[in-house]
Amino acid sequence: MNRQFVGEVWKEMKFEHDYINNIKIEISNFGRLRSTTPQNGETILKGAISNGYRSIRLKLFREREPKDQMRIDFLRKQIAILLREIGKLKTRNKAKRVKDKSYYDFEKKISELTDLMDGMKIKYQKEYKAIELKRTINLGGPVHRMVAEYFLEKPTEKHNIVGHLNHIKLDNRVVNLKWMTKEENAAHQKKSPKVIEAKKNRFGKRFEDTKVCKLTSTKVMLIKKKLNKGAKLKTLAKIFKVSEMQISRIKNGENWAEIEAAK
Repeated sequence: MNRQFVGEVWKEMKFEHDYINNIKIEISNFGRLRSTTPQNGETILKGAISNGYRSIRLKLFREREPKDQMRIDFLRKQIAILLREIGKLKTRNKAKRVKDKSYYDFEKKISELTDLMDGMKIKYQKEYKAIELKRTINLGGPVHRMVAEYFLEKPTEKHNIVGHLNHIKLDNRVVNLKWMTKEENAAHQKKSPKVIEAKKNRFGKRFEDTKVCKLTSTKVMLIKKKLNKGAKLKTLAKIFKVSEMQISRIKNGENWAEIEAAK
């Protein structure tokens, strides 16, 4: 049994898709997720760290379509038939005391059937993989956003960003989370200790007209404008010939925090 914290509340997560996994996923106001299955019992899901945030990925499965199940069953049956036939031929040859013509005929037949079975196995694996991919449901996302969706009410539709009040990205307790607008989040990021420290460590004026700095104030204003409109980090990094990390730091207010978005 996993440790239960005082005051921890669990809610079962609901998904839009129908799936056949015999599993229950729950999320708590302490920012934890757990799965429960008849085979493994209760398990705390650790997830992974992405851009400093903890995220969870879930893989669920729809029921196979009847035609797909028939195809898998057919291929499995063919492979089993070939395997039995090869086994019979090997047993006959093993029992022979003299390697006569029939012995070598059997060996040839065994080789032919083995090649056929190997080809059938490759075909089965290829088709099985395609069928499983078609019925796979990939779910998940940042844990802090999941917690907010289950434990915090959105003030308005514009409040679509979940911020960490203490600026610690891995502290996903509901008391540390808040729904924010883009403007509120931008203002909140400016108060981040990392942003403040970065400003202190920034000496002198940026040499924007030199090759040392790829970005200028004008470019940053344009980047922020595009970010506000929902542009992707990867797209902006390619356009302005910088890394995605640089775009991410601009978005989070770690760099160029004093520059406002273009109107």
